Amino acid sequence: MAKDGKTEIQIKAIIEVVGAPEEHLKKTIELLSDSLSKKYEVINKVLNEPKKYSKKLFSTFLEIEFIVPSMSELIGFVIDYHPSSVEIIEPEEIKESSQELTFVINDLISKIHRMDIQIKALTAKNKLLADKDK
Repeated sequence: MAKDGKTEIQIKAIIEVVGAPEEHLKKTIELLSDSLSKKYEVINKVLNEPKKYSKKLFSTFLEIEFIVPSMSELIGFVIDYHPSSVEIIEPEEIKESSQELTFVINDLISKIHRMDIQIKALTAKNKLLADKDK
């Protein structure tokens, strides 16, 4: 599979969601499924009914098989959606140019830096709130 010189990758992913109330969780997993269906070429998807996870929480998961247009998109999907599992269905071997691999690595670095900045900002806010309560 190739489009515009890039290797398309067919994957199967599982995305788990935990929360409450049960109806909110159902709506959230449906929105997640719709979002992915608009973004990628979906081959198959199964939305599972929420089950009691703990005293107050429910859990559910989406099993979805779809095609990402490039390795960079796959890395972006993993960072943005935090799947608990990803299986590459096709191709059996992935050959990327050094230029494409460089792009993937730099994109990954950029996303990690953005997450790091957000974590540091939230940590600082938490500290300010904790200090305010003292």
